[in-house]
Amino acid sequence: MLDHHVSKRIVKVTKRELGRPISPHLFRHCAATSIAETSPELTRIIRPLLAHTRNTTSERYYNRASVLQASRRHSDAIQTLKAELSAAQLQEGI
Repeated sequence: MLDHHVSKRIVKVTKRELGRPISPHLFRHCAATSIAETSPELTRIIRPLLAHTRNTTSERYYNRASVLQASRRHSDAIQTLKAELSAAQLQEGI
């Protein structure tokens, strides 16, 4: 089977089974993104996984770990502020 035929088959089967077509490239993208988001310390394996010739390509497109960490810190700060506000309102009888 030629590469193109394998790709078309994967897209067809994922559409039938999952309700959405998923290309082999999207599988690669999902794997790299998952690694970057859940295990930022393992981002070095993205380059060989995707067969990129340079780390900068992988870093530019897939290493969003610092953005994710910033988002989590921001969310934690918002939750802390909400909890403090609720506690203050309870003390004031609001």
